[in-house]
Amino acid sequence: MANEFECPEDSCTSTNWENDETAASRQSKISDFGSLEHPEDRTVQLMLITGAQDHRLFVKTVDELYIGTDDGVEQQQF
Repeated sequence: MANEFECPEDSCTSTNWENDETAASRQSKISDFGSLEHPEDRTVQLMLITGAQDHRLFVKTVDELYIGTDDGVEQQQF
């Protein structure tokens, strides 16, 4: 198993907020690798990487998700 992530070029995005004034956002980077076909398998793969601290994949632990947007709050239920 490779420890690399691959995604189609058109579905991968990365954003870096260098001009934002808050300390947290100056160090923030968000990457979107698209959907994971087998998130349970990917979770195990990430946990097996030596030195990996956390993967932030919440497999089977989240029932609702609230996302703040410029237009308000978006709610997703699973």
